[in-house]
Amino acid sequence: MTNETGKEVAQLKRSRRLVLHTSLTACASALAGCGTFDGTTSTTTRNRDPDESAEPAETDEPDGPVDSPESSRRLWAQSLGISTGTPPVVVDGTVVYGTEAGTVFGFDAAEGQQVWTYEKGNRGAVTDIAVDDSTVYLGRRSGSLEAFALDDRAQRWQDSLGSNITGLTFDDSTLYAGTLGIVETDGESSVSGRCLAYDTDDGDQRWATDTAGAVLSQPVVSGDTVYIGTTEIVALETGTGATRWTGGRGSVVEGVAVGERTLYATDKNGIWALEKADGSTVWEVERSVNAGGNPALADGQLYTATGQSEIGAVDAETGEITWEGDIDAIPSTKVVLTDETAYVGSFDGVVALDRTDGAIEWRHTVPGRINTLGVDGGIVYVGDSDGTAVAIES
Repeated sequence: MTNETGKEVAQLKRSRRLVLHTSLTACASALAGCGTFDGTTSTTTRNRDPDESAEPAETDEPDGPVDSPESSRRLWAQSLGISTGTPPVVVDGTVVYGTEAGTVFGFDAAEGQQVWTYEKGNRGAVTDIAVDDSTVYLGRRSGSLEAFALDDRAQRWQDSLGSNITGLTFDDSTLYAGTLGIVETDGESSVSGRCLAYDTDDGDQRWATDTAGAVLSQPVVSGDTVYIGTTEIVALETGTGATRWTGGRGSVVEGVAVGERTLYATDKNGIWALEKADGSTVWEVERSVNAGGNPALADGQLYTATGQSEIGAVDAETGEITWEGDIDAIPSTKVVLTDETAYVGSFDGVVALDRTDGAIEWRHTVPGRINTLGVDGGIVYVGDSDGTAVAIES
């Protein structure tokens, strides 16, 4: 392995958890060190016997107190038997989870009953899911990209990308996928990546663009440009995949978000803002941002979580810190926003904060570390490292 590859791999070790969007193959994990953001892995999994049913079991109330019962209550919990690695997505009253075992579950979002499962052609751990009103798109660690119908789970199309799929985004009739691969050349290893575009209806590949490093941030689309993070920020034309511009600070880009005129990015050293048109720097803030995932942007504020115990909001126009708060727990997910509240998962459970000043509204403990978190209609859906899917009403 070259020195440059070693440096990139070292950054990858700090960049994303195994169970986040960019979970890697065992081989890639060894090289890229994909674990928790402090360089360790702590995923609890259970290998299911091939003859064992995939149907989850309803759980009793998980161990651990609910810290603020007056502000939150557990609606339901389902044991999946293995950790979840994709943010829960709610569509038409159903919440969708993907698992490390490769099964996709659909639960009634309000009551928690299992509605369906998808296991057809299981090709490995699910690394990301995107859902529209009729179709579920999923990427796997093995490189399998699939689309299946929500109503009957019939597979609509499938393609094999050959590399771990690290993130999915769709816009109109196009699905964008980022990948991470390990390339062996003359006995030396290097990290590779691609961004690909597919027709959502038939799976026809529209274009594929190689990148300087692995795509670790979820692709983000704005107008006629798709933005991705590797060891630099890359702006690509949505129609052709041609590179508009590249820019960066020499470290792994962990997340990106787009505003009207400005692009925001995070790495291990902090946050910076760039002009969407050409990638020129607008401002920079030194702040440890290690919890992984795209930063959350709303109402002129940019919200991020650190690898220590802090959540913070930054003025998107100036880069000035609006507030910082210590949640007394290590964040393990990106920040997810509603109109008034910022939510983050941690090693101890879910924390809800007032968006205006960072005051903690409530905490809710679950058995394992929170791997993934989503919010819909006032309900917080999480998946933890013990393989439990939990719905919490705030």
